[in-house]
Amino acid sequence: MTILKILIVTVFGLALGQAKSADSTVFSPTRSVSVSIAIEGPRVDYEIRRAGSVVSHEYVTQTENPLKLVLADYNFDGYKDFSVFHIDDGMGTYTVHYIFVYSPKANTFVELIPKCGHMFANLVRNKKGHTLSHMYYVDNVPTTCTRKY
Repeated sequence: MTILKILIVTVFGLALGQAKSADSTVFSPTRSVSVSIAIEGPRVDYEIRRAGSVVSHEYVTQTENPLKLVLADYNFDGYKDFSVFHIDDGMGTYTVHYIFVYSPKANTFVELIPKCGHMFANLVRNKKGHTLSHMYYVDNVPTTCTRKY
């Protein structure tokens, strides 16, 4: 891994939460639920185990860049969620994030859709303010969008 890539992952990992560079991990959004996530290329596979049942899901991104995994509470509801991100496929100047929040009623993860723009670019999670901020473009001008939870 080049020094630039290590620096980018370290900086974004500090800003976002704990970035995982491993291809798989296991975590529990609640005491009775176990989730295993595996990343292979542009594909994210995850299994949700609860009360003897197993539900499998697959999410496929449209990138050729490596995906990184972050575990955090993105909607500040007390349940651990996850996101995957990659460096953009163009000039490599920003990160693109896909956020999945846990829904205990449905026993699944639901993808968050940005309030502004069509993707979460350069996502910043503010724990104290319970906000998510990201960049999007308006007439080729970078603009910040913030959503409070």
